[in-house]
Amino acid sequence: MLQLMSCNDPDVEGDLIVERLVELPADPETVWDELAALLGDEVELAAEPGGALRTRGPDGERIGVVDEAIPAERLAFRWVRTDDADAPPSGVEITLEPTHSGTILHLRETRLDGAHLERTAFLARARA
Repeated sequence: MLQLMSCNDPDVEGDLIVERLVELPADPETVWDELAALLGDEVELAAEPGGALRTRGPDGERIGVVDEAIPAERLAFRWVRTDDADAPPSGVEITLEPTHSGTILHLRETRLDGAHLERTAFLARARA
């Protein structure tokens, strides 16, 4: 399981970004098929734009929504912990890059502050 919520350090205000690169000995299609298992112990994932995401694990439960899903290439979603009302939401981008020996999984998680959420809501209304 990948540790994704490390960008939510309570001592840091504003956006905080955490990035990781992991080389996996499998092709991007296989990694894509196993992404849910990398997100938590119990995962429900509808890998399509607007799809629901729910994870449960030793560190609690998170719920979210998928922003973008391109099979074997990219998954982007926003999620938040349900067991901590003060925990800020975060945006996660997972990109799969094929290599000669498998796949590089590039993970970027950004803690979302209030200004970012307000801008996202504005853009969603503007595009509707």
